Amino acid sequence: MADGLLLIDSDVLIDYSRGIEKTKGYLKNLESEHIIAISVVTQLELMVICLPST
Repeated sequence: MADGLLLIDSDVLIDYSRGIEKTKGYLKNLESEHIIAISVVTQLELMVICLPST
């Protein structure tokens, strides 16, 4: 059962997307105890990272 909401930073999500095993395990453990969420700021950071560079 989830104990509460836990905000995840963009750095953690970037590491997860790169397949870093330590981060994947960390999030897996947190997922069983918390509701994982991201802030609007983190959303925007990730969107900017995905934009093609000019």
